[in-house]
Amino acid sequence: MLVKEYIDDGYSGAMLDRPGLEALRRDAKADVYDAIYFHSADRLARKAAHQTIIVDELLRSKKQVVIGGKDFVRNPENTLTLTMLGAFAEFEREKIIERTTRGWRHRIRSGGVVSQGNRTFGYDYVAKTTTSRCAIVINEQEAEVVR
Repeated sequence: MLVKEYIDDGYSGAMLDRPGLEALRRDAKADVYDAIYFHSADRLARKAAHQTIIVDELLRSKKQVVIGGKDFVRNPENTLTLTMLGAFAEFEREKIIERTTRGWRHRIRSGGVVSQGNRTFGYDYVAKTTTSRCAIVINEQEAEVVR
């Protein structure tokens, strides 16, 4: 029976200070649940050290920990597997950051705009065409409010 879902929308898995994770840890101590299921190890944390801390804490609280459909029992093989999965999660996160940053730099150097999907009030984004670069221009109606 599902008791609760712990979701950290918008919070980086590289941090231990996340609202959903804090609730999960608090509820483990309060015996809200007997078992916890993680879709995969990188959903638990994006750092190997953090994964180890969290799993150790849950096991000390006598919780069953299931990662990717497999019951995590403390033994050398599972410890090694968790460490490796944590290392891969860290590597993957760093590669994503590296590639994204490289893409942003390339776009900026070629005259593009990096907005990350955000829009600044008072300005409009004009998309690139075959004859002109993308640009940000003043939105006169919104600029009046800003002024």
